[in-house]
Amino acid sequence: MGIFSWGAKKLKKTVDTDVEKVPPSGKRLKRSQGGYRGTAFRVPTEATRGDLAQVFEDLLDKGEIGKEVVEESFEGGVVFKKKKLKFIATDITGGDLARVTEDLVNGGELERAAVEDSMEGIVGITRDKINAAAETGRLLDETEKINLLAKLEARFTKNSENPEFQKTDPKIKWPKMHKGIEWSKVLAKLEEADPEKLWSLNEMEKRGGEPDVVRYDKKTKEYIFIDCSLNTPKIKGIKLFYNREGQEEESNRFDSKRYRNAVDMAQAIGVSLLDEKEYRNLQNLGFFDLKSRTWLKTPKKTLESDRALVGLRAFFMNWLHVTTFSQSDSGCEGFRAMLRI
Repeated sequence: MGIFSWGAKKLKKTVDTDVEKVPPSGKRLKRSQGGYRGTAFRVPTEATRGDLAQVFEDLLDKGEIGKEVVEESFEGGVVFKKKKLKFIATDITGGDLARVTEDLVNGGELERAAVEDSMEGIVGITRDKINAAAETGRLLDETEKINLLAKLEARFTKNSENPEFQKTDPKIKWPKMHKGIEWSKVLAKLEEADPEKLWSLNEMEKRGGEPDVVRYDKKTKEYIFIDCSLNTPKIKGIKLFYNREGQEEESNRFDSKRYRNAVDMAQAIGVSLLDEKEYRNLQNLGFFDLKSRTWLKTPKKTLESDRALVGLRAFFMNWLHVTTFSQSDSGCEGFRAMLRI
C-alpha cells in the first residue's frame, strides 16, 4: 500500500515507480513501490501523511530535532507552500515528509535510532490496523480509497452549496449544511482513520446511502457520517425486519429465505442505525424520506411490546413522523446508517 497525499481540492498519488529526487543535501535518493529508501532508513509504505506528521511532532516534542532545522530543510528542497510549521497541513505530502526525514538523517542532524523509535510507536499502530483489516477482508485497495474520497469530497461541496434535499420548498430557510466544518479537516481525519472505518464508509456508499458529514462531536472529537440520500436506500428482493427476534418469529411461521433484519445488516458492515434524536437532527437539514420509511434504533422497553421505531415524513411534507410499528407490517424496506470517524 503506497503513501498518499489527500489534498483539499484533488487527490494526488505521491509514490511512483523508480522516480529519483535530489534532496537538499545533494545526495540522490530513490523511491519505489517498496517505500522511500535512503542511506539511513526506510519509511514503510503503509505510513500515511498523518503518520509521518505525528512522527515529526513526536521528534520535536522529545527534543531530538530543532524547529529551525526542520524549517530550513523544508525550504531547502521540498516542494511545499509553508504557512506554518504545522505538519497536518494539507499541502504537505507523505513524500515531502519522507524525503525531509531522510535528508535530515543523511545530513547528520537527526539520529536514525530516534526516527525508528518514533516510527515504531506511531506508524506501527497504523500498520497493525491495516494488517487486521486485511485479515477480515475489510480493507480497501488504493483505487477504491481514491474513488471513495473523491465522491465524498464532491458530495461535501455540493451539499455545502446547493443540497438537493433543501430544494423542495424555497420558502423554508434551511440551516447551512456543514456549518463550521472544513473539508480539509475531514480529509485529514479520514486519512488517519482505521482502515475498517473507511471500508464501512464505502459500504454505505455502495448501498446508495450517499453518506455525508452532518456534524462534529466535540466531546469524542469524531465526525458523524449519515446516509443523506433523499429516501432511505431500499434493499430489494427481501422483507426487512428490525431485529433477529422479529425475523425468526415470522420465519417460524412461513420459513422464508428472503427475510433479513436491519440490526444484523448494520452490524455486518460496521455501522449503527440512527436513533430518534439523530434522525430528527437530520430532518432539520431538509426533507428526507418523503417516499420511504426507515427503521430507527429502538429502546428495549419498546421492543418488549414487539414494536420498533419507524421514521418518515408525511402529510404534504410538514409532518415528521416517528412512531412504532409491528415488525411484520411496518412497510420498511431499509435503514439509514450512521458512522463515527
